[in-house]
Amino acid sequence: MPIVDVSGRWDAWIDELVADSFYLREFAAQPEYKLQIPGHWQREAQLARHQGSVFYRTTFDWQPSFTWPVIRLHIGGAFYTTTVWLNGEKLGQHDGYFEPMTWELRPEQLQPTTNVLAMRVDCPPPGKTWRDIVIGIYGEWDCKPDWVNPGGIWGDVVVIETFRGYLRQPQIESRLTAWNSAQIRVQAEVVWRSVAGQVKAVVSITPRNFVGKSISQTYDCNVQPGENQLDLKLTLPEPKLWSTWDLGQPHLYNVTLQLFDEQGHEIDSYSSYLGVRDIGWKDWQLSLNGQRLFLRGTNYGPTSFFPAEVDVATLEQDVKLLREANLNSVRVHGHIAPPAFYQFCAEAGLLVWQDFALDKRYDRNITGVALRQIRSMVTLLRNEPAICFWSCHNEPYALPRSQQRRPNMLRNTARSTKPSWNKDILDPRLREAVLKLDQSRPVLAHSGVFGFLRGGSDTHHYYGWNTHDYRTLAILARLFPRILRLVSEYGAQSVPTDPEFLAELTALGAWPELDWEAVEREYQANTHLLHQHVPPGEYADVRAYAEATQQYQAELLQFYHEFLRRHKYRPCGGALSFYFADAMPLISWSLLDAKRQPKLAYFVTQRAMEPIQIMVNWPKPYYFPGEKWSSPIYIVNDWHRPFIAVGVTWQLLTAAGESLMRERGVADVAADSVSRAGRLTFTIPEGVCEDLKLELVLTLPTNQSIKNEYKIRVQC
Repeated sequence: MPIVDVSGRWDAWIDELVADSFYLREFAAQPEYKLQIPGHWQREAQLARHQGSVFYRTTFDWQPSFTWPVIRLHIGGAFYTTTVWLNGEKLGQHDGYFEPMTWELRPEQLQPTTNVLAMRVDCPPPGKTWRDIVIGIYGEWDCKPDWVNPGGIWGDVVVIETFRGYLRQPQIESRLTAWNSAQIRVQAEVVWRSVAGQVKAVVSITPRNFVGKSISQTYDCNVQPGENQLDLKLTLPEPKLWSTWDLGQPHLYNVTLQLFDEQGHEIDSYSSYLGVRDIGWKDWQLSLNGQRLFLRGTNYGPTSFFPAEVDVATLEQDVKLLREANLNSVRVHGHIAPPAFYQFCAEAGLLVWQDFALDKRYDRNITGVALRQIRSMVTLLRNEPAICFWSCHNEPYALPRSQQRRPNMLRNTARSTKPSWNKDILDPRLREAVLKLDQSRPVLAHSGVFGFLRGGSDTHHYYGWNTHDYRTLAILARLFPRILRLVSEYGAQSVPTDPEFLAELTALGAWPELDWEAVEREYQANTHLLHQHVPPGEYADVRAYAEATQQYQAELLQFYHEFLRRHKYRPCGGALSFYFADAMPLISWSLLDAKRQPKLAYFVTQRAMEPIQIMVNWPKPYYFPGEKWSSPIYIVNDWHRPFIAVGVTWQLLTAAGESLMRERGVADVAADSVSRAGRLTFTIPEGVCEDLKLELVLTLPTNQSIKNEYKIRVQC
């Protein structure tokens, strides 16, 4: 199909005086700026702190290629309210940042040369704040500086021409049947701008990442002028199922829908991919293709707060690093990711939990726009096979950051259990709207709402960050086991050790008396809690301090990873830490810094999330010489196969690597289980006044060794 790309450097203004005239053909004022499209105004030095509105204008030429052209203006995306004019005529207005925008154009609206395309983009719109619009974590978030504004036209702007009509909103569904086959349903609207007639629709399904059978089917369809519904069904025999990498293989199919007129001319086409799988959901535990799946995952934020600059290679690298961390799931936290991210997850066998872009409490006027946009999200992403969850609202009870005082776990927990308009009225309506479009996946009305005895949702636990000791979780879990049924956030902040980042911190003052208010303002550090857990005065320089914060973060995450895995299915259905990677240089909860350099917590996560891992009860804060300690030895096996006669070894080591004691054993491990493999017991030797290391090794029948370790702190 012929496409005219009108992206490039556009004229732009921020002066409100041009608002009533910049879109007119006769408008002749000199531009204040030349802005790149796709792009974001804050990426221009002169507009680095600009908030509000920008007025864009460009010109383009157009010549029809068909005798019966159907023309559309397509905008890949813009933040946040976009108003569009063509040659002085208003085409429409759109609210939202993630949904592409399309307007059909009449041929008489276009001229052979110098067509004037103008857009007004408001982010946030006049008279509104981040709490009035659906922008999620691109607005107000703990991991984004307040001054960052993603405003701008971040998607390509193109004029598309097709012959006589086009396809709109194609949807592909698959359903396993009882006869070892899958029913594939392809739905779309056919917009027809010709006389009534007949078209041929051809659906082709071919293996994408494996060798197998292809199928193709042709349908004769009658079309009338205007909008026509296409509903095509075909059977895929003996389908290869899509699965996470640890349950099976992520088999995918390519799907193509082509539309031809009576003379065989192609009208329009659509290409996508399909994963056939069956999702089960019971007692907050997910099953995939009939097999229970314990979620080992993390939260995923934007790779950049300026989506026009997102590099596909970075998305691919992130998915690779997620997989190498032994994770099988990822929560797209508070935003909608670029399409390539979902594709890479589907190909890697990573399950996706998809959040809607609502975070914390909102004003009541959000209802209408939230309902419309959540329907748009489901329509846009419903075809993605890796998405196995929808979640409508993150922490609906919590105050936005601008209204928060210092974090208080007790206060936040009390808020989460109290009735509120966001939690009890808005969120159920959003869930109902999603279920009307998609009943094939679990839909959570909200995330992070506690239910100690009944109700509630998945939970967020920041013991050890917002409180003094992370071991608090173990005490509460004994009293209220249901708070573990699905844990989707936990973690602690740490400082990156990147030399350039540390140099920026050092420039803020003489160590340890940095300008900590500036650190908090520029890098989002919660310095009060950071200093509480890792006091800076105890370290010689900023690098030693950064390393200490990373050690604390890693220790806390190891505790959570292991504690939740040991409670697998009793009642815990998954453990997803917060969060994966920074979008810009920050002091945050991330496993990777903005340059994708792993922190210590990444490697600890990689070890703790091995599909089969050996572990013990978490050690006490410290031990005395002569003190005895004993713990069961657990083997957590997420593989759906048993292991017979695995080797179990543990030893207690000094800092120099000298073995103080060592034992070996053999154990059988059931499939998808938490098994006990004996017990270790040791006494801290008298005269030892240094920290010790407890090392455990699991040797599989393949001779593969899985290691784990703990620090045993000794106090003299």
